[in-house]
Amino acid sequence: MLITWKFRPSVGALTRSWTYFYHNVLFYWKTLNKWPNPTSVGVGPVRSMSDSILRMLHNVALRPGLTPAEHAREMGLTRAAVHQLLSKIKTRYGLRIRGLFDYPSIGMVVIGGWAQSRLKTPLSKFERWLRANPYVYRIFSSAFTSHGDHRVYFERLFLLHQDVLPPSLTTEDLLVCCDDIARFIEQLHRFEKRPYHLTIHYDVLQSETMHLNLAKFDGHSWDIEQGFRLEAMLEAVRRYGSVLPDPSVTDRQIVSFNRLNTADLTVLSCLEHNYFSTYRDVLNLFRRLGLSPPPDRTIRRRLRTFRLHYVHPYIQIENIGLTKRFIVTLHTEDGSDSPSKILKAQSSVFPQCRVVTGSRMLVLDLKFPVTVTLPQFSFAISTLVPQGEQICVFDVDTVNIEKELAQVLQYIIRTRPKIS
Repeated sequence: MLITWKFRPSVGALTRSWTYFYHNVLFYWKTLNKWPNPTSVGVGPVRSMSDSILRMLHNVALRPGLTPAEHAREMGLTRAAVHQLLSKIKTRYGLRIRGLFDYPSIGMVVIGGWAQSRLKTPLSKFERWLRANPYVYRIFSSAFTSHGDHRVYFERLFLLHQDVLPPSLTTEDLLVCCDDIARFIEQLHRFEKRPYHLTIHYDVLQSETMHLNLAKFDGHSWDIEQGFRLEAMLEAVRRYGSVLPDPSVTDRQIVSFNRLNTADLTVLSCLEHNYFSTYRDVLNLFRRLGLSPPPDRTIRRRLRTFRLHYVHPYIQIENIGLTKRFIVTLHTEDGSDSPSKILKAQSSVFPQCRVVTGSRMLVLDLKFPVTVTLPQFSFAISTLVPQGEQICVFDVDTVNIEKELAQVLQYIIRTRPKIS
């Protein structure tokens, strides 16, 4: 006996099936083909931009501290059009207006440097020791270096206890100011001895700047081969190194930071994450940290004051084809500043660059499109530096740690209750 089943779906069932198929299959298929996977931010291909979005991005890159209303007046657009363009850039390209401030002005000091070795094993142990320290907020490991060795770059944050910070910091001064720095440097020296035998260079970081240059980006690709002639550009500027401004000279004054307590650091953490943080954003961070927030008027007043005196805006953007990341490290034993002047003066011509300077070192964190190779870039950089200077370019393998101040603040609250 043969039993057959006859399935006669109703019109409503067919409609519901088609609706489900469209919203759960076709919609995502179109979305994934139109835009790359959001989880691949920064590592996928370039997302093409329209002319209006590119113009908006150029204006934001030149003046990141302007509000949408100020952008609308400057560009001759309506506020609704500017909000729509900014919303598209944030969604598709991960645009963020972040805050950059000088750590010594808020009672903190950063010691940065790198360790190098011909062997990978001792350097891995050094890297694990850095990862265990909650105040180490930046660690980069090398994939390939111009010297053929292995390197790990690090930055470590310290909280000082003195009431007045000297305008020019040296390691000897900090050994007197902070016992934590003395212990950290002593541990660094331990890795230079047996059985590790690492070569470690470190210095007090005095300034930090961020640059984004979209001049060679047309919204679809980077014109690096035609317009970014690295060797010719650096060779042309090398002869003017003696007249360039001294990168070690900063405008930092003697700042009394004993008035900056935990509440101030919490507000600064919000501004670092988002330069246009609101009162509600600060209040949410207070709640996450388990702190009692100050009055509303106090928070709003501190937001205005810190934006005016402490924090400088810069933009962070992804998915524009800058998938290569190089670290350039320059160490000078005799205090020669000519190579540092040249590199720092030319840092603004690179597509994306973070410049960190100390009294005896300079570090460039660069991002390039895939067309720029490590041998090509390292050869061009080496022509700037005279014999005897220690300069190295390495391709970043993995970004092990890259924290914000808010992630370090919870450890500061736990270990330094007196600042509250």
